[in-house]
Amino acid sequence: QVCRGRECLYFVITLGDLFTRAQQPGFQPERAALHVPDLSTKCVFVNFGARKHEILSEHGLGAVKIMTPLPSNNFEGMGANFGPISALSWSGTVAVDLLIQLQQSIRPYELAPGASDATYEQALARVVAAVASGSIDAVVAALEWSAERFATIPQDRSNPRPRIVLVGEYLLYNHYLNLDLVRQIEALGGEVEVNRYYKLFYGLNLGIMERALAADDQAAYEQILAADNQLRTLEHRVVAPVKYLFTDRQPYAASAEVLRNHVRPHYNPEISNGGVDWAEAIDLVEHGASGVIQIVPFLCLGAIVSAAMGSRVRHDIGGVPWLDVVFDAQGSTNIRTRLEAFMHQASQFQRGGRHSLQMNIPLLQANKPRTPAPLGL
Repeated sequence: QVCRGRECLYFVITLGDLFTRAQQPGFQPERAALHVPDLSTKCVFVNFGARKHEILSEHGLGAVKIMTPLPSNNFEGMGANFGPISALSWSGTVAVDLLIQLQQSIRPYELAPGASDATYEQALARVVAAVASGSIDAVVAALEWSAERFATIPQDRSNPRPRIVLVGEYLLYNHYLNLDLVRQIEALGGEVEVNRYYKLFYGLNLGIMERALAADDQAAYEQILAADNQLRTLEHRVVAPVKYLFTDRQPYAASAEVLRNHVRPHYNPEISNGGVDWAEAIDLVEHGASGVIQIVPFLCLGAIVSAAMGSRVRHDIGGVPWLDVVFDAQGSTNIRTRLEAFMHQASQFQRGGRHSLQMNIPLLQANKPRTPAPLGL
């Protein structure tokens, strides 16, 4: 109703979500904000903020704030200028990601169907209230309460399921538009680990650090390194209350050095757009995952680059089952049949036993990047 039909899928989805929310009772435009990060990459993404503001203004929603954090300004304070609002926002983002992880790790094994979903909704309400209170301590307390509730859910883990990693673009976090892939996989006997949203910022930081090193800009490198360390310090603080529940999963995001080592054999880590998704996937496969599904929005550059390299990457990590699911807004992916075959492969991979995965492709000498300074992460 408000778009021209030629915009990319991300533009339509985010704007549609906002207008849907605006139609609900009690919506106050002056208290609402839309997060539209400008990643400064070769993508039409960088133009969305201004256009969305125009559309909102045309429909009486001009008071809605468009948040556009930039790498050049450390994401509006989420980096070196780490202000209270940014720290609170980051804490809330990490907290919600953790709740999703707990929900998805417990639900396939719960003895009382619906218990983990109900606990998640209660925990989410507490985290939202904690963020609204303006206190990071309140966010941590909300997670302590949440951990206690999740820990009491009766489970039967006598028959471990193959753990499937979901990586990709923004469709990861929209159940309606990704055809509820998580529950489809669970219905076919899998356990799902959706790549955490907040890891996006670490991937972007990695690209900025690599570009600074390539340009011999030590000051810029040290600035973004400090910003990255601040984010990780706060991440550890937020993870602490629930860490003991992550028995089969990594409680923290992979370090910049780990991501760099995964990316380099295949892709230049200076380019944030395209390599971070499967670098995260490689790390999670090394820590026990039995399959990878990459969600690929049609015409999104980073996802297309990742999908193009998928066959080579999975060959180098032991032939792990890997499925690219392309969404083009046309309403059909033939996903059910493909998921059934994929889950059969993942089950076989799981039964084959875990092993240390090694990269098999050497770096081309001509493209070998310089050795970076120690990160100290």
